[in-house]
Amino acid sequence: MHRLFPFLVILSGLAYLPGLDGPYLFDDYSSIVNNSYIQITDLSVESLYNAAFSTNTGPLRRPLANLTFALNYYISGHSLAPFSFKLTNLIIHITNGLFVFVFVLFIQRHLTSRRHNIPTTDLKAPTQPLSAVNLAGITALLWVLSPIMLTSVLYVVQRMTSLSTLFTLCALTCYLQLRTNASNMGRVKQSAIAATLIISFAFGLFSKESAILLPLFIITLEYFIFSDCRPWSRWSELSSKQRGIAVAGLAVISTGLLLFVIQYATPGYSYREFSMVERLLTESRVILLYLSLILLPHINDFALYHDEIAISTSLLNPATTLAALIAIALLLTFAIRLRKTMPLLAFGVVWFFVGHLLESTFLPLEIIHEHRNYLPALGLIIAAVDLLNRLSISHRQLYFLFLLIGIVFGGTTLLRATQWSSAYTLASYEAQHHPNSPSAMAMLAAAAKANGDLSIAIESTTQAARLAPKEPAHLIRAQLFESLADITPSKEVHKRIIELISQDHISAKTRIALKSVVNQACNKESCVPLTNHLREWLTILININSQKHYRSLYYYLLGKSLITTGHYNDALQAFNRSQMDDKHYLQPLFEMLNIYISANKVREAKALLELIRERNIDNPHPRDKEITLISQTVRRLELAGQ
Repeated sequence: MHRLFPFLVILSGLAYLPGLDGPYLFDDYSSIVNNSYIQITDLSVESLYNAAFSTNTGPLRRPLANLTFALNYYISGHSLAPFSFKLTNLIIHITNGLFVFVFVLFIQRHLTSRRHNIPTTDLKAPTQPLSAVNLAGITALLWVLSPIMLTSVLYVVQRMTSLSTLFTLCALTCYLQLRTNASNMGRVKQSAIAATLIISFAFGLFSKESAILLPLFIITLEYFIFSDCRPWSRWSELSSKQRGIAVAGLAVISTGLLLFVIQYATPGYSYREFSMVERLLTESRVILLYLSLILLPHINDFALYHDEIAISTSLLNPATTLAALIAIALLLTFAIRLRKTMPLLAFGVVWFFVGHLLESTFLPLEIIHEHRNYLPALGLIIAAVDLLNRLSISHRQLYFLFLLIGIVFGGTTLLRATQWSSAYTLASYEAQHHPNSPSAMAMLAAAAKANGDLSIAIESTTQAARLAPKEPAHLIRAQLFESLADITPSKEVHKRIIELISQDHISAKTRIALKSVVNQACNKESCVPLTNHLREWLTILININSQKHYRSLYYYLLGKSLITTGHYNDALQAFNRSQMDDKHYLQPLFEMLNIYISANKVREAKALLELIRERNIDNPHPRDKEITLISQTVRRLELAGQ
């Protein structure tokens, strides 16, 4: 084992240690904390299956990642403490670092074997470059310590990203082993490695769909690293007609895939406040931001949201859009022109862009997330290490330079992990570093409210509303915090919320804010105006919404708000309308059943329980556990009435 391995494990462990007890975030709650199917108490096939397919995340539902969450819960003694989940993420991250070492080592050794055939350039390698083993170890260590990797480790649900990367790197390592050493293997070993490659690809896809880029990563390897090997070395032997047919075929396939992706992605933009063209233009600037965060990390530039970045509405609005597109074109041109003379540097640059083809182009995803760089960043680190290895300096100076970079990377990651040690410190630093981010201010408001500081919560939410004037969520939360602080909610703000939701300015944040008002409803006198406001908002949303699954949610929330004020008959009507709009949404039926149980209405409760069982049979999210528990309650109620 290479001598850098212990440093890789120890240093990465130390860098992330302060954040391992940090909080859950965002999707962690829906995917893990509030997901009863992840919280398994046995290892039966049924429990594991339900856990694996307990979310609708991604087209394939990412069952393998979900399964690891369930096993995490089970092995940790049925605990939801974040430490064990984040520790598992760290172990996966370190394992990925070892795969990076092997992957880069294969490439370095192959290039070393053919170096005498590569023409020299002004930036030629030193007379005695560092060994392939040392370069691979340095690359792996810098990749593991890179601060942009932090969200893929300490944001628990992003295990989907790191796990998918693990299997992608495993598949790539298998591919390189076959590509460089197949002639020295027996057929049995070749078959075993090929089978591992295929299985790893499948496991990667079932962890996160970004593994679909594996074929493009292999093509990138072939174009830059193996271009002078068979069969590509025989390209010049083909006739012009044969080459023309091959190029035309590739163009047709690429065009077909592009049209399919555009057609697949287009409907999703109906839920976004930006168009596909605007997203593509904006991503050009985002890509350069990613590049700077990887190569020149400054702790103040990292963030959970980055939502202060303006959307590019044209090439010149903002003006940096055109400059970013030109910079990207120059980088890609530079890489392709250096393919023969500096293949590793060129390969690394193009790898970075290939890694962003899925999540940073046509798909209607949020504009920016740092975890999207988990695998793409490897390309830039490979390129940077190769470039520095070409400097005309001694080995001692070169090692010192890499040590200095490692200290900067590891130190920045350590500082970030310290900031992530609690919900309040994370929110405080996010707001401090990004005062123009409405999401950062909203996060600080939520953390302050949890700490009992409603004044900061109100102030921060108000600031978030000023920064995002078209987002009703911040105004809704401001009214909630004011009510909790015994302040009568502003009628002017209420009117503004009505104006925004009437114009259908409804985002996922808005729906989460409405749920927060319902879940944190109070019986204080100051909350009565808020309850009335909430019902007015929900009534408007019900009337203007044509999408049944959203209308079902609004009826459900309306029913919950009616329960808090004792209007049970009206609540039953709202829940009934909710379940009529979405037959798969069982929660309204459970709420109705609880009302019947509280009112000792045995006959109605039994009839509704049968309906729940019937609806549960083909439900994409079966509720077997809850049905078993509530069945026992209904049975006890029945026996008590006999």
